[in-house]
Amino acid sequence: MNENRTTSILQRLPMILAVTAASYGLQAQAQTQAQRNVRTHESVSAKAAEGPSALERMREAVAAQD
Repeated sequence: MNENRTTSILQRLPMILAVTAASYGLQAQAQTQAQRNVRTHESVSAKAAEGPSALERMREAVAAQD
C-alpha cells in the first residue's frame, strides 16, 4: 500500500513542483516520462560511444588473469 502511494506521489512530483514554482511567479517545466526516457537513452548512448566503462575494464582484467 505504501509503495503504491509513494509511487503515485513521485509520479506527480514534477507537476507539483511546476505548480508551486508558478505560484511564486517562477517558470518551471514539468517533464513527461517520455521526455525523461529520451534523455536517459541519449545519456546511455553517449556513454556507450565513449568505450568500455571502468567496471567493464575491471571485469576484462579479472577474466584475463583466470
